[in-house]
Amino acid sequence: MGGILGKCHGKEGRAQVQALNRRIDELEAKLRQVTYKRACEKRAQVRREAAWSRERAQMQEQLDALSECWAWCREGEGEGEGVVGVKVMAGMMREEQARHDEAVERWKRLYLAIKSELDHLVQRAAATSAIVPTPTVSPKSEFLSLVPLLRTIHLIVSAQVVAKTVRP
Repeated sequence: MGGILGKCHGKEGRAQVQALNRRIDELEAKLRQVTYKRACEKRAQVRREAAWSRERAQMQEQLDALSECWAWCREGEGEGEGVVGVKVMAGMMREEQARHDEAVERWKRLYLAIKSELDHLVQRAAATSAIVPTPTVSPKSEFLSLVPLLRTIHLIVSAQVVAKTVRP
């Protein structure tokens, strides 16, 4: 009753099956690596967001303390030098808080843009490698493919540095 179900049989059929099994194992290993990296990135992003929220809460506390001090000074005796200094200081703190919040938002957007671009590249690479096996890529060609992204990041960072040095 044991008939042959496929066209391949014998030693060459077993060799083909073994080769396919090795290919499946390689692809599963790559998939495990990608999912592990993404999980690590997710945990790192959660930690960064928690740090950002803690920092924002600390700055809000500082701003509240300065606001209370300012209100206390305003209730005091008229418009003396101390009151004007506190007003100027509170205004400077608000401006600094706004600048800091804006910078944090810009860095978040930059991080998310880079992450989405890299995810898109990984998905595109995974889709093309599943259809057509790609030859091995040299490290130099991999680096050259990242040059436009690195140039964009360099321009953004240098613009940030210039913006920080121009502001008083």
